[in-house]
Amino acid sequence: MSRVSQNLLSPNYLEEIQSSFDWAISKLSKEEEIKNFFDEFLTRSERIMLAKRLILIFLISKEFDAISIYSILKVSPTTVVYFKEKFQKRPENFQPVLDQLARRESLKNLFKKIEKFIEPVAAFMPPATKSEVLKKLRRISRS
Repeated sequence: MSRVSQNLLSPNYLEEIQSSFDWAISKLSKEEEIKNFFDEFLTRSERIMLAKRLILIFLISKEFDAISIYSILKVSPTTVVYFKEKFQKRPENFQPVLDQLARRESLKNLFKKIEKFIEPVAAFMPPATKSEVLKKLRRISRS
């Protein structure tokens, strides 16, 4: 789990640091340089956390229920609810990334794998939920 230092920065200084970070990241354009940067910049746990959050938002945008998201990503129900609320308040902030994800072929393959993984877990879901989850996974992997 990442932690923020207890030594607080002034709001102006913090804003400038965050702005510099946003600017520098926005200037990276090649997939390899972005990957190399984040491989060195983030810990393995931070990368996993961010990747799970990204797919979590994607699943929320596809109207997966919280139990299904929890089953697929192994994130806490609190995390699912928190990001569902964030997504519902400002979906437009997530849309550019979601559009890019929807075009990614390897993501479709990932959902085919998730579909195979979720089938045994879905046995414990109510029939209507199971049917709906599998339908959504198939729709994503075929689109």
